[in-house]
Amino acid sequence: MPATTDPPSGDLPRVSPWVVVALWTVPAALSTFETVMFARGGGQSISVVRVFASEAPGWYTWAALTPLIIRLGQRFPLDRRPRPGALVVHATASLIASAPAIDGATDRADDSPPADSFAVSDSVRAEFAANAAQTTRNFRLGATGAPTELADGIVRVPDFWTMTLVRQDDGIVIFEAHISASYLREVAAEAKRRFPGLPIKALVMTSDPWAHIGGVREAVAMGIPIYINARSIPFLTKLAHTPHTLEPDALARSPHAPQLVPVSGKVVIGGGANRIELYPVGGPYAERMTMAYFPERRLLYEADLVFPADSGKGFDRTPATD
Repeated sequence: MPATTDPPSGDLPRVSPWVVVALWTVPAALSTFETVMFARGGGQSISVVRVFASEAPGWYTWAALTPLIIRLGQRFPLDRRPRPGALVVHATASLIASAPAIDGATDRADDSPPADSFAVSDSVRAEFAANAAQTTRNFRLGATGAPTELADGIVRVPDFWTMTLVRQDDGIVIFEAHISASYLREVAAEAKRRFPGLPIKALVMTSDPWAHIGGVREAVAMGIPIYINARSIPFLTKLAHTPHTLEPDALARSPHAPQLVPVSGKVVIGGGANRIELYPVGGPYAERMTMAYFPERRLLYEADLVFPADSGKGFDRTPATD
């Protein structure tokens, strides 16, 4: 029987590492494109760079393994009549590469999913990935639409979630402290751009759930008086005094006491055409909410008491609509 020898390592031309990276960039770019298109189809704004940064590592792992895969192919070729040893080597390599996926599948099988479990579509997964990439750090003013003027000196900022700017003779009132410290700074800058020469005199918070408090500590750091339902004072006081040692914010770097103005009855801010009257709401659903009324404009800022229905007719059902 003729002796067999291993094929020389030079049977295949040497491939430049840059060529390997370029080849694996193609599927990385395609998966990025898919995620971005699904997100934009669902009305989500998303950074292509951030999506690529989350998609690429998986593909570039294979780029790093490509030289090893090529070496295995040269050392143990799978030709028309492969040797049993080559089959064993490739089967073993395939099992090793598949081990994480097999382990995950086994764990899922052991979990015994409930009867009412359901599959998640690729489009939903893509939208989830898009949302995950959209953080409070990269959310920017105007991401969901440009600010619009409701009346002279009253501007609605329609992002997640809506904020309002109000010009009065002696300063600007901002409604809500949504999203983050950086977002509040952008809103404050927009207010000063629209109403130059006026200071920010007050921040009105109509409620205190998680969606409303992202910029509270920044407002305290900026020295802005905060008008809030009296029942929320203990919570906001604790929030303002909570240590931020791992990632110090402006308030942690220069701590001082918050200026909290309790709303336990009618409170008036300013005068003139954009005079604001604040009223605590109360009740089991709205015990810490505050409404704002603009009497000269006949405008009511109703906090989160009611929400317009998607149909455009009426309102979604909440305890406030009973």
